[in-house]
Amino acid sequence: MGDAPGLPPEFRVVEARGLVLTAGRRLAAHLRARYDRGRLARGDGAWESPEILPLSAWARRAWAGQWPERVLLSEAQALAVWEEVVGARLCLRIETSQTRQLSPGVE
Repeated sequence: MGDAPGLPPEFRVVEARGLVLTAGRRLAAHLRARYDRGRLARGDGAWESPEILPLSAWARRAWAGQWPERVLLSEAQALAVWEEVVGARLCLRIETSQTRQLSPGVE
């Protein structure tokens, strides 16, 4: 499993069937493409896809493996929840501010 020509040494983890986590999808795709180019340059005709995942995809997969009966929110659902929470806090803050204006000196 030494450093073969055409395959950068940073892919040792992938060669050992390890998992590589990235910050985002674009970086994961870039690294997979780079790995594929290295395997082609090495003369390989076929290989297993490397496990290079964005952290978010790994977290979803880990969640599903641990708690298959529970479903994570989609991005749109999560955004709707955040908007609801922020909106509720904003309303509370406005109501508190208005109450203070109506009763000065009362804390």
